[in-house]
Amino acid sequence: GCDGSVLLDGSASGPSEKDAPPNLSLRAQAFVIIENLRRLVHNACNRTVSCSDITALAARDAVFLSGGPNYSIPLGRRDGLTFATRNVTLANLPPPFANTTTILNSLSQKGFTPTDVVALSGGHTIGIAHCTSFTARLYPTRDPSMDQTFFNNLRTTCPTVNSTNTTFMDIRSPNVFDNRYYVDLMNRQGLFTSDQDLYTDSRTRSIVTNFAVNQTLFYQNFVNAMIKMGQLSGCDGSVLLDGSASGPTDSEKTAPPNLRLRGFDVIEDLRRRVHKQCGSGSVSCSDIATIVARDSIALTGGPKYNVPLGRRDGLTFATLDATLSNLPSPFVPVETLLTDFAAKNFDTTDVVALSGAHTIGVAHCTSFAQRLYPTQDTTIDKTFASTLKRVCPTATTNATTFLDIRSPNVFDNKYFVDLMNKQGVLTPDQDLYTNKRTRSIVTSFAVNQTLFFEKFVNVMVKMGQMQVLTGTQGEIRNNCSRRNANTNDPLISTVVGDLDVDNIQSF
Repeated sequence: GCDGSVLLDGSASGPSEKDAPPNLSLRAQAFVIIENLRRLVHNACNRTVSCSDITALAARDAVFLSGGPNYSIPLGRRDGLTFATRNVTLANLPPPFANTTTILNSLSQKGFTPTDVVALSGGHTIGIAHCTSFTARLYPTRDPSMDQTFFNNLRTTCPTVNSTNTTFMDIRSPNVFDNRYYVDLMNRQGLFTSDQDLYTDSRTRSIVTNFAVNQTLFYQNFVNAMIKMGQLSGCDGSVLLDGSASGPTDSEKTAPPNLRLRGFDVIEDLRRRVHKQCGSGSVSCSDIATIVARDSIALTGGPKYNVPLGRRDGLTFATLDATLSNLPSPFVPVETLLTDFAAKNFDTTDVVALSGAHTIGVAHCTSFAQRLYPTQDTTIDKTFASTLKRVCPTATTNATTFLDIRSPNVFDNKYFVDLMNKQGVLTPDQDLYTNKRTRSIVTSFAVNQTLFFEKFVNVMVKMGQMQVLTGTQGEIRNNCSRRNANTNDPLISTVVGDLDVDNIQSF
């Protein structure tokens, strides 16, 4: 999945990965930006950087520019030749209704620990969510794990289950990448079931607490989890690929879990600029995406960190089924998250740190409405639940809300504070504080933002090194959303478990 496949457009043969429901929230402008970056790089350096690397860099920088940690990421990814189908995407991306057990189990299969899961969830410190992603927590009754005031506010935003409104995922610092998302969870103000469940679940509750009180710890684990994610099969830019003739709406990027993904245009713009400056084939879309992720965190107030580069873009994208099987839903419990991530070598701290990414972002009402309707999830603060019900008046409302109610636009540790206050939006979020295995980590991050940042950076770097393509594997795309016309193998590229250090450099 780190081969830029989500950048690919669909075709007459089928929908693309970016068209899968989970990816519909990805901003179209982001894809343009990545393509612009690729164009710039290729114009300057020729085809030296893959769309996959550009995406990785964009993600890194987005975190940093929003106030999150800055970190180095391994580069050298090659762009994939295919994208995931809708079913594969849905199978790999956990829905916002998933509880912590489901998420932990799902991510453990990919080597992610509970700490990785919680740290990655901290990415919800920035972003928005549609009402339909969490109205299940508002209607017909309030999710008991949701704060009453928060519940009332959300009901105002989402007056019906199918409201099309949106809300910040971090109510404390929605535009800053920090640890406030965890503070939200501690205050029962997590938006998704998967968010609030991080604080409810005993396995992740301590991790949420640790991240809420120690932003540095959250950043450290978030970075580790992100780097780890970048090494997954899937770190080849496959999510950038559009669909094909066999399924124009069945690509990895169009799978439900990816419908919220934005920035494809940004990554393509970056690729275009890099390739113009450095020559075509100089930087992969996978590396660009990794850098973008890193910088987006930093730009929103999160930590800035170096990321290993050298990824190659994949030749395929994940199918809908593959995507859904690899991405934990917002309804899964922490146990599932921990189990799934442990399979990928991510520990409990990694999971909590990654969850901290929910300090930025939004969730659709449908991602957490089951925590509100027909009855309120007991792990959600009543006031928070009332707020969510206003945003999502019905379980099918198409509105969104911030994942971090304290600082929705800042990458900080407030997400963990949310969890401690039973204000996690998603089930796996709040479950991090409910689960005894993660509760202390949440508390630590809530009181120590530096700790959260440190752990977040570690896990981000770890994620970025998962089964990437390097050397002569895959390709370096000329357009992040399409495979190169002269690609000999139209199907699948092999992936490696770890980056080849002889073919990477940090940035």
